[in-house]
Amino acid sequence: EDTLPSISDVTYTPPEYPSGTIPYLYGSEFTNYLAEKYGKDKLPRFYTSYGSSILSYLSPVLPFIGMDRTAKTVFGKTFPELFDEWRAYEKEKYRGWKIDGKMVTHNGWNITSPMIRGEKLYYIRNYSVNTSVFNTFNFNEIVEKDLETGRERVVTSTTSHLTRLYISNDDKLYYTVWEEKKGYANATSLGFGIYSLLCEKDLKTGKDKTLFGDAIRTFTILDDDKILYAKDRKHTFGSEVWEFYKDKRKKLFDTDYLILEMTSEGNNIAVSARKDWHNAGLFLLNVKTNSLKPLVNTPYYEGNISLNGKKLFFTANYNGVYGIFCCDLLTKKIYRLTNGGYAVSPAYDSEKNLLYFIGINSNGTDIYQKAVKFSTQSTLKSFPFSVIPTFHLDKKDISYGDYLDDLKTLFPAVRIPLLFYSDERKWGIGAALVGGDAVNEMSYNAVLAYDTGTQHLSTNVGITSAFFAPLITDLSFDTTDASPSLSLGFSYPLIVKMNPGMSQLWAGVSIRMKDVFKHPLSHLELTPLISTSLRFPTTRIDIGLQIPLERKALGNDIDRTGYYAGLSLQRCVDESEIKLGFNGFYDPDSPTLKGYIVRGYNNVLASRGEIMGNIEYSLPLLKIRKGIWNPNIYLEDAYLKIFMEGVFDEEGERRISIGAELSTGVKLLFGSVKLAPTVGIAVNGKNEVSWYYRIEF
Repeated sequence: EDTLPSISDVTYTPPEYPSGTIPYLYGSEFTNYLAEKYGKDKLPRFYTSYGSSILSYLSPVLPFIGMDRTAKTVFGKTFPELFDEWRAYEKEKYRGWKIDGKMVTHNGWNITSPMIRGEKLYYIRNYSVNTSVFNTFNFNEIVEKDLETGRERVVTSTTSHLTRLYISNDDKLYYTVWEEKKGYANATSLGFGIYSLLCEKDLKTGKDKTLFGDAIRTFTILDDDKILYAKDRKHTFGSEVWEFYKDKRKKLFDTDYLILEMTSEGNNIAVSARKDWHNAGLFLLNVKTNSLKPLVNTPYYEGNISLNGKKLFFTANYNGVYGIFCCDLLTKKIYRLTNGGYAVSPAYDSEKNLLYFIGINSNGTDIYQKAVKFSTQSTLKSFPFSVIPTFHLDKKDISYGDYLDDLKTLFPAVRIPLLFYSDERKWGIGAALVGGDAVNEMSYNAVLAYDTGTQHLSTNVGITSAFFAPLITDLSFDTTDASPSLSLGFSYPLIVKMNPGMSQLWAGVSIRMKDVFKHPLSHLELTPLISTSLRFPTTRIDIGLQIPLERKALGNDIDRTGYYAGLSLQRCVDESEIKLGFNGFYDPDSPTLKGYIVRGYNNVLASRGEIMGNIEYSLPLLKIRKGIWNPNIYLEDAYLKIFMEGVFDEEGERRISIGAELSTGVKLLFGSVKLAPTVGIAVNGKNEVSWYYRIEF
């Protein structure tokens, strides 16, 4: 299939498989091609030359001035020319490539863990649906497919990542799903980390329950209803093997092998495991002797295991091609079951002699099937295992750092010059800076701008720190208007979850000083705030409340208590979206009047209290997903939005409107800037029709 992405696709990651991994997947293949064809010395030369060129800062807008110019010097061609060359190479390389089987599912995206029980095929599926500009719903499902009728139904759907499923002989489905909790040493996730919940679903009654949670890497269900699972050792390489039975957990033993997968049937327990610096091999696990006996162990990868009687099916990448193999546990003979293509994760139907496996296509992964013959015996060549390197550093060669060394990494990583045309019809210049430290405890952004018309130098600086994680501290300083302001905020996560229900609950406080240089205390505003999010497979609910306070006792000019609240509900319906929103405020002592903008009106009601409600329906119209390299810009999808909204103030005055909008997602600066140009038509309560245009950031 001629579906290799363009250089713009790889740069801007369109909302399709493999989505966010596109730059890594295709980028690594592309750079490897450059190294192989033009010489491995060329890439370091390119990086050094490009990184030291001041013209590199123009690459996000006009690549031909920056990166294409350097590529032309080093490789003799521009990046679009090199990328097209690589695409042609890949098409020729895989000419005639095909999957050795018949396609059973047609879903694409990501499919894992296929299992056969009778006439039913079960598997895990995760995929994404774009419902409006830059808005995506991610689905994680366990699917049951009736192989006789071809019908599919979703058995379980969740908001977290499903990792493995297993079906027992008594029609109970077991699966593991990620969850979050505190207590991990990191700054990136604010001290939260991932563990797994093991859940049980009765396929007859539909009842679902969570059995327990632990750092489960893999598990299997034994014939005596005991659950055997493995988790990684905490501070050294290897695994711990545990048993769960009648609501109690018991550690069985430790091993120097890292156990990646488990499967069992009858008295046989097979695992895919590896030692440090080795690829995974196949072993038989004996819980009586607490030992692993080698079964198939080569320098290649062997995994994705499933047992059927005395046959162990597995995936291996012998000779660099992923295929399905079978090891007869009685004779120890190994049979190759697929040829060419790509085949992983086998599931065998012994009654019909059909092998099901996962293959890859242009839309992602799907399940394929083929009839098999256990006749093509494989003779595994003897290859030496990797020699574990020895690392030795003398103390004199080690330089120890401290927190000051981390702070040195705060030098801005992004430095973009700005040129703008001001309201005074004069040109302005400036710079945008973005940076952060090496351990991700602190990040900042700053915009410096000088308007030649007003001769005003403005500064907008924001700093975020997770030094006291999970507490987040925000500091901002803004001099863009006549009264410079300084703000300090603290926010703390009370609840963080990945599974359906309340996913987040945050509490915080913001302190803002207006006119900070002249009268900081006379305009001191203290705002407690709380927000929560509820997540379900097709629905999102967000609720927030802020209460700004000003008190004469703290040096303010007035006593003030305001209330600001908001509620948003989004629901995915097929590939479209329904959104319901409510916002309101009551701020009777505020020195300024406020109001919500209703589409179709040129101004606000300007009051001290309002309630606004709106309902929107969005649906995709056109998948554009095309880009231009010079100048660098990318268009995603076009959406139609139909809306109705209204606002009511404290005195009973109201405004309502209905209308429609057409929006398109636009990405600039290699994806660091996202815009939504929107054109709309609205009919207000006075039957006045108006057209408008705006750009949303």
